[in-house]
Amino acid sequence: ELATRRAHLEHDIEFMTKFINTPGSEHQIVHLNISGKTMATVRSTLTQCAGSLLASKFGPRWCLQDEDVVDGGVFFDLSPALFGTVLQFLRLKRLCGDDLDSKDLSAPPVPLISVSAFDRLLD
Repeated sequence: ELATRRAHLEHDIEFMTKFINTPGSEHQIVHLNISGKTMATVRSTLTQCAGSLLASKFGPRWCLQDEDVVDGGVFFDLSPALFGTVLQFLRLKRLCGDDLDSKDLSAPPVPLISVSAFDRLLD
């Protein structure tokens, strides 16, 4: 009983540490302007998929440029609904960590017309 409770506690601590002990700029909140809709997330959410458009744009060498900012957020000329789906997927991926594949979770359904845009952001 005690060993089981300790294992659960250690798992919970490990899970929470992912969000507390993220070094440096990973906790930086990035304000986004997605075709006029304001969104915000932490930088580490956007950089999870190594080599992706988002990881490249917001990676370690990222420096906010004045021309990227429109109405207080980094501008993307994309569907807010599609980008919201991307953010939800990235947040889920961050929560599940390495367990994501073992839970057999795949990318969320997106309209066929938006699949290539979704993939471009994450691949």
